[in-house]
Amino acid sequence: MQKVAVYIDGSNLVSNLQQRGWPAFIDLNYLAGKLAKGDKLVHLLYTFSAPHPNVPEDIRLDQQRYHDILRTIPDISLGEGWRSPPSYDEKAVDVKLAINLVIMSRNNDYDVAYLITGDSDLAPAVDMVRQIGKEVVFVYFDDRYMPKEKQRFSYRLEQAANRKISFKKKWARPI
Repeated sequence: MQKVAVYIDGSNLVSNLQQRGWPAFIDLNYLAGKLAKGDKLVHLLYTFSAPHPNVPEDIRLDQQRYHDILRTIPDISLGEGWRSPPSYDEKAVDVKLAINLVIMSRNNDYDVAYLITGDSDLAPAVDMVRQIGKEVVFVYFDDRYMPKEKQRFSYRLEQAANRKISFKKKWARPI
């Protein structure tokens, strides 16, 4: 039995789910269990920041409610970033994910890491984790049928990871 860690870039996950019309606020423990497939889930990290101030009020409130729910679930570690004016881009979210991914691999806390993101900035961390001897599985959203401007597939992450698997709609069980 392998030790499994699941790393989720929350903004990437939610926006991909919303683009496809799938439930956006999902049960992360259910998702992690589907990825672990009977192996021992040892860590689940969800990174996020506050909603962008330009997001409509109802969507912002839904996102805040989801984050509040996640804060009450003991099996989920949260890596919270912030928004930096004037553009209100996310800050520290990917860095927190990368640091956690590398440190836990160095500590031998997991054998396999499932990484849900589309951000190629994480490729150097994935390279380092593989050098340490751990497996990284890139969980991607199939963009074949999306308009080019909405596609988020990272070819650099595909190259860095040991393997890739496509996110399945059935994993998006609403919370």
